[in-house]
Amino acid sequence: MSQTIPSLLREAARLEGGKAALHSTVDGSLTFAELDRQADQVARAMIADGARPQDRTAIWAPNMAEWVAAAVGIQRAGGTIIPLNTRLKGAEFADIVRRSGAKRIVSIGTFLGRYYPAMLRSEEMPLVSKVIVLRSKPAELGGIEVSWEAFLQTGEQIGDAVLRERENGVTPDTISDIMFTSGTTGAPKGAIFDHRRSLGGAKAWQTITQLTDKDHFCAFGPFSHNATYKGGWVTAM
Repeated sequence: MSQTIPSLLREAARLEGGKAALHSTVDGSLTFAELDRQADQVARAMIADGARPQDRTAIWAPNMAEWVAAAVGIQRAGGTIIPLNTRLKGAEFADIVRRSGAKRIVSIGTFLGRYYPAMLRSEEMPLVSKVIVLRSKPAELGGIEVSWEAFLQTGEQIGDAVLRERENGVTPDTISDIMFTSGTTGAPKGAIFDHRRSLGGAKAWQTITQLTDKDHFCAFGPFSHNATYKGGWVTAM
């Protein structure tokens, strides 16, 4: 059985490559093989950008295929994701980015009538070196904004051997993500999960729901929430 989230997708692509992994009423379907390929592209780009194992990257986007590809790709490169809700305001988001030590941000571009990276222009985030913008043409943010497509292209120089070496370094004890609480009774607090705990929770939920490879599983909550991330698309894998 797979011991990490990236290896789980790798196994799903090997066994069920042509089957739909994700389906959106807006974007259509993406197969396990296609999702695995996109995760590889993200991992290569992260390595090319100088990301080191356990570097932290915040993801600030609604549910979409790029969210999952980014998450698995970052983890496949040995990194840790910080999933954050799109309902956060710029100052709230930046506070968590600073406290979590995130060095990169994957952000939706225009969503809910506003360009999300613009909310960060007045915020101090000294460790952030790159804002990767999804589905929008980047505007300038101190010269660190780059489109998703341009970012992925930077990884083309990274060969298979380098990718495999980095991927092989990811173990069940590697930190997969830091999930921040809502902050309703104080400042949001980060809960640290390794791959073992993340997959253990997903497996438990799969057993409880008796989910099989014949089922379609509706993940209606935000991927920034543990229930729709671990108990959603990870469980479906």
